[in-house]
Amino acid sequence: KYTKCVHPATLDEIKRHKDPQVVKTMAVKLSSYHILKTVAPMGQEVQAVSAKYDKTPNDTIDTAILNEVFSGRVDLLITEDKNIHKKAKALGCTDKVFTITQFLETKYCRLRRNISATLM
Repeated sequence: KYTKCVHPATLDEIKRHKDPQVVKTMAVKLSSYHILKTVAPMGQEVQAVSAKYDKTPNDTIDTAILNEVFSGRVDLLITEDKNIHKKAKALGCTDKVFTITQFLETKYCRLRRNISATLM
Protein backbone atom coordinates (compact mmCIF):
# COMPACT_ATOMS: atom_id res chain seq x y z
CA LYS A 1 0.00 0.00 0.00
CA TYR A 2 1.19 3.50 -0.80
CA THR A 3 0.55 6.81 0.92
CA LYS A 4 0.39 9.73 -1.50
CA CYS A 5 2.28 12.70 -0.11
CA VAL A 6 2.62 16.30 -1.14
CA HIS A 7 5.46 18.64 -0.25
CA PRO A 8 4.48 21.95 1.41
CA ALA A 9 6.41 23.84 -1.28
CA THR A 10 4.12 22.30 -3.89
CA LEU A 11 1.07 23.57 -2.04
CA ASP A 12 2.56 27.07 -1.85
CA GLU A 13 3.36 26.95 -5.55
CA ILE A 14 -0.20 25.95 -6.44
CA LYS A 15 -1.70 28.66 -4.22
CA ARG A 16 0.26 31.26 -6.22
CA HIS A 17 -1.14 30.07 -9.55
CA LYS A 18 -2.78 32.87 -11.56
CA ASP A 19 -5.92 30.93 -12.43
CA PRO A 20 -8.26 30.55 -9.40
CA GLN A 21 -10.00 27.60 -11.08
CA VAL A 22 -6.69 25.73 -11.31
CA VAL A 23 -6.06 26.45 -7.62
CA LYS A 24 -9.51 25.16 -6.71
CA THR A 25 -9.21 22.02 -8.87
CA MET A 26 -5.75 21.18 -7.51
CA ALA A 27 -6.93 21.74 -3.93
CA VAL A 28 -9.64 19.13 -4.45
CA LYS A 29 -7.19 16.65 -5.99
CA LEU A 30 -4.59 17.19 -3.26
CA SER A 31 -7.09 16.84 -0.43
CA SER A 32 -6.52 13.07 -0.61
CA TYR A 33 -2.75 13.50 -0.16
CA HIS A 34 -0.81 13.45 3.10
CA ILE A 35 0.96 16.80 3.56
CA LEU A 36 4.54 16.48 4.76
CA LYS A 37 4.58 18.35 8.07
CA THR A 38 8.33 18.90 8.07
CA VAL A 39 10.99 18.97 5.38
CA ALA A 40 14.38 17.26 5.40
CA PRO A 41 17.45 19.49 5.67
CA MET A 42 19.19 19.74 2.32
CA GLY A 43 22.51 17.92 2.40
CA GLN A 44 25.64 19.04 0.59
CA GLU A 45 25.16 16.60 -2.29
CA VAL A 46 21.67 17.92 -2.99
CA GLN A 47 22.85 21.52 -2.65
CA ALA A 48 25.58 20.83 -5.23
CA VAL A 49 23.02 19.37 -7.66
CA SER A 50 20.77 22.36 -7.04
CA ALA A 51 23.60 24.78 -7.79
CA LYS A 52 24.34 22.94 -11.04
CA TYR A 53 20.79 22.45 -12.38
CA ASP A 54 18.38 24.91 -10.80
CA LYS A 55 17.65 27.98 -12.88
CA THR A 56 14.17 28.99 -11.69
CA PRO A 57 12.25 29.04 -8.39
CA ASN A 58 10.28 26.04 -9.68
CA ASP A 59 13.53 24.12 -10.20
CA THR A 60 14.42 24.81 -6.57
CA ILE A 61 11.04 23.49 -5.43
CA ASP A 62 11.59 20.36 -7.50
CA THR A 63 14.96 19.85 -5.82
CA ALA A 64 13.33 20.22 -2.39
CA ILE A 65 10.86 17.49 -3.37
CA LEU A 66 13.67 15.25 -4.64
CA ASN A 67 15.55 15.89 -1.41
CA GLU A 68 12.79 14.09 0.50
CA VAL A 69 13.48 10.97 -1.57
CA PHE A 70 17.26 11.32 -1.37
CA SER A 71 17.15 11.75 2.40
CA GLY A 72 14.96 8.66 2.78
CA ARG A 73 11.89 10.42 4.18
CA VAL A 74 9.73 9.20 1.32
CA ASP A 75 10.17 5.91 -0.50
CA LEU A 76 9.65 7.00 -4.07
CA LEU A 77 8.68 9.85 -6.36
CA ILE A 78 6.51 9.57 -9.45
CA THR A 79 7.01 12.43 -11.89
CA GLU A 80 7.15 13.16 -15.58
CA ASP A 81 9.54 16.07 -14.99
CA LYS A 82 12.71 15.35 -17.00
CA ASN A 83 14.82 17.72 -14.91
CA ILE A 84 13.91 15.88 -11.72
CA HIS A 85 14.97 12.63 -13.39
CA LYS A 86 18.24 14.27 -14.46
CA LYS A 87 18.89 15.43 -10.89
CA ALA A 88 17.97 11.98 -9.52
CA LYS A 89 20.59 10.47 -11.82
CA ALA A 90 23.19 12.95 -10.59
CA LEU A 91 22.31 12.01 -7.00
CA GLY A 92 22.28 8.27 -7.71
CA CYS A 93 18.67 7.72 -6.67
CA THR A 94 17.03 6.82 -9.98
CA ASP A 95 15.84 3.58 -8.39
CA LYS A 96 13.40 5.70 -6.36
CA VAL A 97 12.25 8.19 -9.02
CA PHE A 98 9.82 6.90 -11.63
CA THR A 99 7.73 8.10 -14.52
CA ILE A 100 4.12 6.95 -14.29
CA THR A 101 4.79 4.23 -16.87
CA GLN A 102 7.92 3.01 -15.06
CA PHE A 103 6.05 2.82 -11.77
CA LEU A 104 3.13 0.89 -13.25
CA GLU A 105 5.48 -1.52 -15.06
CA THR A 106 7.48 -2.09 -11.87
CA LYS A 107 4.35 -2.68 -9.82
CA TYR A 108 2.98 -5.05 -12.48
CA CYS A 109 6.24 -7.04 -12.61
CA ARG A 110 6.27 -7.39 -8.81
CA LEU A 111 2.66 -8.53 -8.86
CA ARG A 112 3.43 -11.15 -11.52
CA ARG A 113 6.45 -12.42 -9.55
CA ASN A 114 4.33 -12.69 -6.40
CA ILE A 115 1.60 -14.59 -8.25
CA SER A 116 4.17 -16.92 -9.84
CA ALA A 117 5.80 -17.59 -6.46
CA THR A 118 2.40 -18.31 -4.92
CA LEU A 119 1.48 -20.75 -7.71
CA MET A 120 4.72 -22.75 -7.42
